[in-house]
Amino acid sequence: MKKIFLLILIAVALTPLASEAQEYTLLEPLPCIAGTSTDKTCGPNNTTETINLNDYIGYVFKFSIALAAFLAVIMIIIGGFQYMTSETPFSKSDGKEKIWNAVTGLLMVLASYLILATIDPRLVEIKTSIDPIVIDTKDVDKFKNQLASDLRSLSIETQTKTSAFVAEKTTLQKELDELNKTLNERQQDLGAEEEEELLLEKARLEQKIRGVNVEISKSTATAIGQSTYASVYDTIKNTGGVETDASVRESNIALKKENLKAQYDAKINSVLKNSTKPEAEKLAETYILYNQKDFYIAQINEEIILDKELKLHNSFYSNDESGTVIDRRPQLEKMRSEYQANMADPENIVASGVTAAEYNLIMQARINEINRALGTPDATSSTQPTP
Repeated sequence: MKKIFLLILIAVALTPLASEAQEYTLLEPLPCIAGTSTDKTCGPNNTTETINLNDYIGYVFKFSIALAAFLAVIMIIIGGFQYMTSETPFSKSDGKEKIWNAVTGLLMVLASYLILATIDPRLVEIKTSIDPIVIDTKDVDKFKNQLASDLRSLSIETQTKTSAFVAEKTTLQKELDELNKTLNERQQDLGAEEEEELLLEKARLEQKIRGVNVEISKSTATAIGQSTYASVYDTIKNTGGVETDASVRESNIALKKENLKAQYDAKINSVLKNSTKPEAEKLAETYILYNQKDFYIAQINEEIILDKELKLHNSFYSNDESGTVIDRRPQLEKMRSEYQANMADPENIVASGVTAAEYNLIMQARINEINRALGTPDATSSTQPTP
């Protein structure tokens, strides 16, 4: 028991020395052996005077192979000498057996080394230290930035659509102003029929402007939802490269969610005020906006949950309050199945109030992110929206 404890103490003591690769000055210099770190200046008479533990063990390993070959040759010489000088059949047989065993042992040593080196040279590298795990985040960062860019592109497209409605409203308002000017300046000269015609045109323009105002409110609300979600995604995934305190980040996200709700409610009220459609159609328009608002709020909350699960998984394990290690893979696989089911159900897309392209973009991006975390191939090669 004492010997085992002593060996454990020695192993623990040597582990940090090996990992740090500290150099030690040898009491006697060692000759060079090709394939070790001591062969940097190898020559006929070259030796090494300093070495670290990691290289020393590799040196001993390869030196042992050379020693085995040397001893095999010695045994072959001894066996051959015994075979040639002995008179009795027993001694000759013993010498012959020595030669055969030495040759067999030498072939086994060389063949085992050659086979391992052929399969993978790293198999014959003896290391006492463990190379650090380096995670290449380039692809992950590219993926996150690509999704954030796609989300912003959706918002820009919606804003462009809104700008077109604003331009249309400006044109209509200009026509209405000209018409009002004509009515004011020529009121005394207009006949009853001509005046009635101008008033009808005025009513038509006013109704059309109200309709455009409704479209502007709807489009602006969608742009607000898209841009807010993209902004929150940037904050959660830290795609901007600026790390913020967790409490500050949570506060910022909560504020953005409240602003989104308030602005959606304002746009819904604007639609109710300006729409001249029948009550049923008016409610249908606002119902879509209500669904959009709820959808974006739900997706922001879902991104927070998914981000937490991915971070727990990437830390290889998580502990509950009792200290039990919890595997996060089943939870991630369950979430992935839910996202896949959402994409497969057209009713979910309709109920969200957003386009199928945007809906599928968000769901597929999450599926791809989980696939990357679990080490499974992506269903799609990019985060582009699925038509």
